[in-house]
Amino acid sequence: MAVYQITLTTLSPLHIGDGNELRFGFDYMVEQGNTYRLNLDALLEARGEDLRPDRMGKYPQPGSLLRPADFQNAELFRYVIPGAPRSGKVYASLRSCIKDVYDCPYIPGSSLKGAFRTALAWTGWKELNIRLDRPALGYKSEKAAQPLEKKIFGPDPNHDLLRALQVSDLTGSRTPGAKLRIINAQVLTQKAAGSPVELEAVGGDAVFKGSLQIDETLFSQTAEKELRFANRRRWLDELLPRVQKHSLARLQT
Repeated sequence: MAVYQITLTTLSPLHIGDGNELRFGFDYMVEQGNTYRLNLDALLEARGEDLRPDRMGKYPQPGSLLRPADFQNAELFRYVIPGAPRSGKVYASLRSCIKDVYDCPYIPGSSLKGAFRTALAWTGWKELNIRLDRPALGYKSEKAAQPLEKKIFGPDPNHDLLRALQVSDLTGSRTPGAKLRIINAQVLTQKAAGSPVELEAVGGDAVFKGSLQIDETLFSQTAEKELRFANRRRWLDELLPRVQKHSLARLQT
């Protein structure tokens, strides 16, 4: 097993979502240009006596229980992010960035491996002289280019080249919310601009560390009879140059 240590530094804001949308007044509050992620358990313990329904039976938002001095009490907040979403309406939302159980942002190994896979496919399909035509792209968006991908990496998960590549999660600062920023993102096309989306994102110059392993046993003579990986072993040896080549091409485009 060949093991390599990875140090990854972000060059621009990076958002990897965890599938959650944070709600203003329920999950976060804004004060003096900063976004405060509420610690609901601590807040309800400190201000639970104020959580009473009004005449209509409606309970107040958790954020409304805060008093001005409370923003100096770190125990009431999971973390604080510089910057604030543009919208301060009751139903404003903020897409959450993936974090561990301690609220520290990290890069999942699956996300990084997916980026590696894209770069290897981009550099590899021409080397294999695979024809890019309409049938190769498939006919369902959720399975786009799956036939092409099988020709590049293998016909099924058991015979996929990237079985040999194992990527750990990459961790950064152990401070909750470290390096997070509020980003207003928007999809731009030649025809129109999409609706703005508020995001938590890791800012530039954030450092993450992890490891990458290549399972050498899958390239043994015994395994080669079944897997037939040997002619593509050098793809993994050339992983970083291939990723850089793909990244430069995207930047130029």
